[in-house]
Amino acid sequence: MRNRTATAIITLFGAITNSVLTIQVLATWRSVKWEPESDWELSGDKWQLTGVKIIWGLLSLYFASAASVCVLGFHGVLKVCFSALSYRCC
Repeated sequence: MRNRTATAIITLFGAITNSVLTIQVLATWRSVKWEPESDWELSGDKWQLTGVKIIWGLLSLYFASAASVCVLGFHGVLKVCFSALSYRCC
């Protein structure tokens, strides 16, 4: 029973931490200035994909997927824990 409790706490902590990091990355994304400083820097392509944008997108995707996996793991731990409790009671 202690192992399941520890697993539930760890997965809940992971879900909360990764969700907060996802929100932080997405909030910072909006505050970053993506436009060039002058017309001289503008290469003609308004929707230019830079390395920073790619890394930012990968970070967002990583933390969002990690949060969803932790939520699924937490749900699975609770499901197994409650089914084991109901099995013992019967």
